[in-house]
Amino acid sequence: MKYHTQFACLDEECRTIVVGHGCRLDGIRCPRCDGLVVPRDFKPKQKIDAPLLKITLEDINSVPLVTYKGEEIKGKINVSFDWETDTQEINPTYIFLKFADPESEQGDVKSIIHNEPREKVTLYADGEPIDVILCDK
Repeated sequence: MKYHTQFACLDEECRTIVVGHGCRLDGIRCPRCDGLVVPRDFKPKQKIDAPLLKITLEDINSVPLVTYKGEEIKGKINVSFDWETDTQEINPTYIFLKFADPESEQGDVKSIIHNEPREKVTLYADGEPIDVILCDK
């Protein structure tokens, strides 16, 4: 369903935008404040999907430029990314970002972690094997 026309509410406090198909919309009023609206060119809202994680490394010795959900991570302390193919794990992608909190005056540290790596080991209790999954910290 494509819209062809936008109508802008004339009320300065309301400023609602109404979209329509452009056929027989004479007399349309603002659904929010019931004020008058005027037609204008249709300008669809552009949605820009930022990637979850983007890491740029100029050379092997440079500090990586890290963007997470479209925002640059500043004050980086640790950046880790690991991905495996042909694995039986549900979420094989591991992300760990540790950085200084830019809003903290005390120098607090924040972390973003996705799918901490897990290691399966076998322990024995009373001679019977027990599978245990360890989580690296």
